[in-house]
Amino acid sequence: MAGVQDFISLPKTDRLNYLGIGMRYASFVSWAGYEIPGFPGAVSNTYELIDNVIKNFIVPRGFSGEDVHSVLSLAIQAAVEDNVRTLLGTIDFSMLSRLGNESLYKKVYARLEKRYSEKIKLIPEFAFGPTVTNETILKHTPHIIQDNLFKSISFYTGGPHDTETYKEIFMAAEKAGMARRALVTEMHSPREVINLIQAYHLTELMGGTHLAKDKDALKFLADNKIVVNVSPARDVYFKAVSSYAEFPIKPFLDAGVRLTINTCGLLVYQKTISEQCAALANAGAASVEELKALL
Repeated sequence: MAGVQDFISLPKTDRLNYLGIGMRYASFVSWAGYEIPGFPGAVSNTYELIDNVIKNFIVPRGFSGEDVHSVLSLAIQAAVEDNVRTLLGTIDFSMLSRLGNESLYKKVYARLEKRYSEKIKLIPEFAFGPTVTNETILKHTPHIIQDNLFKSISFYTGGPHDTETYKEIFMAAEKAGMARRALVTEMHSPREVINLIQAYHLTELMGGTHLAKDKDALKFLADNKIVVNVSPARDVYFKAVSSYAEFPIKPFLDAGVRLTINTCGLLVYQKTISEQCAALANAGAASVEELKALL
């Protein structure tokens, strides 16, 4: 039996971590001062999670500059406790917009970077949620890209955004040397995912476990060196896979696709990278050595 300690001792990178929900539930309750009724409850997809949990219970807690600092600190501290040495942390536009301007976020980020500089490398990513309008995207994103604070940009697929708006933004991000990523789920066919990668010049996927069943998609990912960042805990939670035993690690490895294991949102999915790796090893989804190579 593999233990969590077998993995905690190893330095790791978390490349899929929505920092607004990146903390332990107990830490959130201590900070917020209230419980989330029925948490974590049962939601069927990411968008329902945003509507039922994030909008109703997390966002109303308030996001002043100090609030944002506290929320991000809780997420970073959880990563540090799991021996994560590099954290590609996603900041949603809704969190950034509550600060009023990017300069205030830069001050918050500078405090965090100084506080954790000896423990973890922070790589900030900027993300658009499905409720952000095209007008808002076009108004704010050029300044954010030019600011050079965020090293990566991503979006939730399935929102109401038009293709041309995103193409414009992602081409600008590419010119600025930013990584370009998108959250994809089992609702997107392999062909749709490939089209997204080609349209927006994506360098990585956030999710995409279901692509393991499609040989053409796997070959495309390998040939184009697309990194696939997954969270087995998220897929089990949303029933994209029936159990950790069914999580398809080996098809990606056999095809030569770079796969990484990540938390996505510790608050909701409730397992660190080390805990997920132990669960995968004990379920027979991959060997301990294979999992170590993904960290």
